[in-house]
Amino acid sequence: MTLAQVQAVVAGFILVILSLTSLVVTVALLLPNVSQKSASSLTNHPWKSLLLGILGGIPALIAIAMFRAPVPLLKLGGVVLGLMVLAVGTIGGAGLALRLGEQIGEMSGARTSLGSLVRGGILFSLAALFPLIGWYIIAPISALCAFGAGLQSLMPHGQSSSAPATGLPVSQGAV
Repeated sequence: MTLAQVQAVVAGFILVILSLTSLVVTVALLLPNVSQKSASSLTNHPWKSLLLGILGGIPALIAIAMFRAPVPLLKLGGVVLGLMVLAVGTIGGAGLALRLGEQIGEMSGARTSLGSLVRGGILFSLAALFPLIGWYIIAPISALCAFGAGLQSLMPHGQSSSAPATGLPVSQGAV
């Protein structure tokens, strides 16, 4: 293995960390209410989130099977279903990063919620990329919990709130 190959692997890990962190932070900022619901689902009902995430694996397996089918229309349906699963998982990942950021902010006495959110996203990314333990324990469990929390955040709870989510910056101004 040459030095260039080692540097390429390290650069790849850094890019994965940055892109995953950027994705969850962007979703948390663009969809603050849904992300906050996802974070509160992870806080209040972690086992329900895990079980919903396990049940959510069924549409993911169906999407994979549809994508492997020889019929082009089924492949397209598999891609659409797979993207929907990934979108729900991304919303749940934003809630997970928000929850981790809240805990980091409480422990460190951080003044900005954006800094805590970014630190939560980086912590989530680094934990999932840790060799063996992160790959086979942390990443699957957190992905399942994130998917379950994303599902819970998209389900109607009978309460509609037009107030912005707490813990995220709110900008005031004319449109």
